Amino acid sequence: MRQSVAVPEFPVRGATPPALEKTFHDVLWADLDYCGILELVSPSFYPPQMPSQPSEVNFPEWAAAPANTYMLVYGNLFLDGTNLALAGYLSDVHSRRRRCRRCIAGRPPTMARANWRTNLRMTLWGN
Repeated sequence: MRQSVAVPEFPVRGATPPALEKTFHDVLWADLDYCGILELVSPSFYPPQMPSQPSEVNFPEWAAAPANTYMLVYGNLFLDGTNLALAGYLSDVHSRRRRCRRCIAGRPPTMARANWRTNLRMTLWGN
């Protein structure tokens, strides 16, 4: 049985270019979908409040219908000058426990979109 996972778009803090924000979310969604062991919950079922850090998660809303989420991937992006920072979290909404936290920072690549996507995958998944 595949686990249901919700992946709301990460809120952006600072003046992050829309293309960078869209690329980040597209890569994250596509990679989680491609792995084949997760069932991604449609954004149309998400509660109205999107969390960007653990203190903002309303676990009962994410666990209940219509979301019926088992795990929640959330976080935020911040672009400060030439540095991009990401704080990402994975939480079990039923036990209300954070399973994983990943914070990365650095300069976003200024290369073609395909290369940016490859580098983002390598940064997120470490391969």
